[in-house]
Amino acid sequence: MPRPTLLIEGIEGIVDLAMDPVSVETYRNTVPTCQVVTFTHSGHFPHFEEPKQYADLVRNFVNQHVTPHGQTRHQQETTKDSR
Repeated sequence: MPRPTLLIEGIEGIVDLAMDPVSVETYRNTVPTCQVVTFTHSGHFPHFEEPKQYADLVRNFVNQHVTPHGQTRHQQETTKDSR
């Protein structure tokens, strides 16, 4: 079952060896639920360099995909359908 996936990349400065552009494209093309967000004013540490934007992004992603009971919205819909 596909899971919601958030991939965050920062592109300012030198290429991030941990998450280079080729790796980002590979994730985008192989993980069907992958949402890629690019921080243009951050390098490898967008959570330090743009903390408010980063926190807002993660909070919105979690609120969009996870219920208050800790299930993904997809799990919740599957549970309803099986009743």
